[in-house]
Amino acid sequence: MRENSRLKKENIRLMKKTGEYEEMKNDAKEILKDTPEIKTIKLMREKYDLSLINAKEIVDSAKEQ
Repeated sequence: MRENSRLKKENIRLMKKTGEYEEMKNDAKEILKDTPEIKTIKLMREKYDLSLINAKEIVDSAKEQ
């Protein structure tokens, strides 16, 4: 379990480092304009092959902007 949690955190760190995180966050922000949060999370998971936790984190950060 701990290894899985560590890998998820490392995945987010790498996405932020490469700029991919900001791109996904901007995409989520655009989708949120016309789509409910739950559906946006689902679309982000499908489009970027994210885990539920990563997709939710990105959508949550897009809502804060």
